[in-house]
Amino acid sequence: LRPQPVTSMDILPTLAELCDVDLPEKPLDGKSLVTTCQSSSAKPPHEQLYWVYQEAWAVREGPWKVIGHGEEIFLANLAQDPTETTDFSTSNPHMGEYLIDRYNHWIIDDIGMDENVQKQAPVN
Repeated sequence: LRPQPVTSMDILPTLAELCDVDLPEKPLDGKSLVTTCQSSSAKPPHEQLYWVYQEAWAVREGPWKVIGHGEEIFLANLAQDPTETTDFSTSNPHMGEYLIDRYNHWIIDDIGMDENVQKQAPVN
């Protein structure tokens, strides 16, 4: 068991590193988990994790996770409330704004040209 958050997209880069195979010359969302598997104190492979599905999106950094769906924004603190039933938006507005900003940069800078997510607009 490791405390670092990872995603299934990390499998390809991990297997490529273990098999000493070069990855394609294109950006990948996944990161190798070899170091993470070797040490529970390894730095997490991702600063943030991002999700987009239809009209919903989310960003996670450390224990914080912001979830957006249409005009609704929900801020969770997974360390204090792992069931994500308490909205921390009012008590921690700066964290919510920060994670929304990270989402906007990800959509515009990192994947804005990807045809599968072009309709995902930045959050105002």
